Amino acid sequence: MALLFRVAEAALFGVTAIFSVMLLGGEADGPSGLDNSGLALARNAQLASGQVGQIYFCAGSAIFFFLLMKSGFIPRAVAAFGLVASILWWTAALIRIGAPTLAGYLAFSDPVFLLAETLTGVWLLVAGRAAATHAPV
Repeated sequence: MALLFRVAEAALFGVTAIFSVMLLGGEADGPSGLDNSGLALARNAQLASGQVGQIYFCAGSAIFFFLLMKSGFIPRAVAAFGLVASILWWTAALIRIGAPTLAGYLAFSDPVFLLAETLTGVWLLVAGRAAATHAPV
């Protein structure tokens, strides 16, 4: 299930990338060939697909962190922090879509999630290296 959420997230971020390419011109009747209303539509679609992609990303991430916490593959405190950060970032994404005026109150969720992902990656890198150096040949 987590993998399916991550696949959906990748597809939505692909849509975001397509709209980003369309917006490269950035000026009315610029290189992209879009008028002002077309540019506004492309900007809104880019923003919306990015926000919905974040919701799918967070759902998949929360499931992965839950499984990592249950398995004990990484320290439970690191996995629990990642799970809480995923839920917090998911909540922030929903608020950005549903109540954008309140989104500023959860602006701290972005660095919290970044810290959780970075901490997990560093732990896996260090533990993986330690396991590889002590593995029997």
